[in-house]
Amino acid sequence: MKKILVLVGSNSTQSINRQLAEYAVTRLEGNPVDIMDLTNFEAPIYNIDTQKEYGFPDSVKKLYQNIQGYDAYIIFSPEHNGLMPAIFKNVIDWLSRIEGKFLGNKPVILMSTSPGGYGGANNLKIMSQLLPWWGGQLVGTYSLGNFHEKFNTKELRLNDENENNKLIEVMNKLIAA
Repeated sequence: MKKILVLVGSNSTQSINRQLAEYAVTRLEGNPVDIMDLTNFEAPIYNIDTQKEYGFPDSVKKLYQNIQGYDAYIIFSPEHNGLMPAIFKNVIDWLSRIEGKFLGNKPVILMSTSPGGYGGANNLKIMSQLLPWWGGQLVGTYSLGNFHEKFNTKELRLNDENENNKLIEVMNKLIAA
């Protein structure tokens, strides 16, 4: 049994990535799971001068300590102009200054969704290349394009059985890792 952190790299209160995350965790029966998003996360934009003058913000130190208590991670990241959102990049910048491999060489799944057909796949490709720098062991990726067509927001479930099977398959890889 793995204790899993689902980190949603979005600060939108209406994040479709958060909605998909809430559904995805239902596929992890028997494993303790916590979902964390960045909606209320506050930290200054990372800058070496700020770090030298003020040290690490309490919010970053608390987040770092919190994520250390998990055995595996699922990271949901929206795609903004082909990349991760600025808030998520800022969190990574701060965490990596505390410890370069802040994910502790633990298994990670990267996921994304979008209203468009690519489902954030460009961002996932870039993040999968960066993940080893953060100390994550990539065990799978999943992107859901055309979110509003394939996801029932009222019932919080996938409408598309093929997509549901792909999601379950990648979740099983995390459990097996």
